[in-house]
Amino acid sequence: MYTDKNQIEAYLGTTLPSDLTTQLNSWIEACQEWIDNYVGYGFENDTATDRYFDGSGVRELLVDKYRSLVSVITLDVDGDEDVTIDTDGIIEYPLNKTPKDRIYLESSASVSKFPSHRNAVKVNAKWGYSDVAPQDIQLAATR
Repeated sequence: MYTDKNQIEAYLGTTLPSDLTTQLNSWIEACQEWIDNYVGYGFENDTATDRYFDGSGVRELLVDKYRSLVSVITLDVDGDEDVTIDTDGIIEYPLNKTPKDRIYLESSASVSKFPSHRNAVKVNAKWGYSDVAPQDIQLAATR
């Protein structure tokens, strides 16, 4: 969670009644969901999951924002796994910034380009910004 009762109490300089805890947690969840929807990705995620993307037919693939790439697998037209691309043959962009949102195949990659059909690539990654929300997001959620 981006904030909690203790952070809100410290910000307000007061102790909140315990009978507000359930309502406060509901507001915190709603605030976190609003921030995620506004920004377009979550700030706390420590679990790698699969997401599927349409193929681009070229060396570059635009994907959702992620912070840690685990694997990239091309899929055949039936959706079956085809080629697991060695991550050593991949350049992740932007180079000097996280989260990443583009995958580029180097000439040493096990495929020369991404397939050009729907549901052509399975990417396993830790999606979002980090495993802990940055301080400015924590402050926004607390306020």
